[in-house]
Amino acid sequence: MLTFREIGDFVVVNLKVEYPDQDFLPIEVAGVLKGFLISLRWSVLRSAQSKKETDPYSAIDELITQDRFATEWVTRAELVDRISYTSGLDGAMSEITLRVIEGVVQRQIEETGTAELESVGTIQAEGAGYRIALSTILKAPPARRRPQSLAMGAI
Repeated sequence: MLTFREIGDFVVVNLKVEYPDQDFLPIEVAGVLKGFLISLRWSVLRSAQSKKETDPYSAIDELITQDRFATEWVTRAELVDRISYTSGLDGAMSEITLRVIEGVVQRQIEETGTAELESVGTIQAEGAGYRIALSTILKAPPARRRPQSLAMGAI
């Protein structure tokens, strides 16, 4: 399993290559990972919202992305912006961090067929994107069915 600590280490190494005179604080790296995870959670929540009208009682336990981690609900630009906002890094640095995360995941997929990423889930390649079997913390539970008596207005 790829841990956020490992991903964070890769992020710092790659940022230092591009910005050798700059130091990167642990809180900035934590912000990168937090922004990444929040973006995935937004994708799940927006996906659940879009399914609400057609299938309100199904859980969201899988996420299909379109371009690496970008989805129809959260674009790549939004991912980068959220990483920038939560980490305090500028847009160019935030873009590098997202590319690093994608590269580490892609390398794992190429070597083993899947990548298991801490707090995210199990990731498989699917076209230009991924099929992610979501971890428990990212899943969206199904809407609760109201008791029949309430649904019928009996009270």
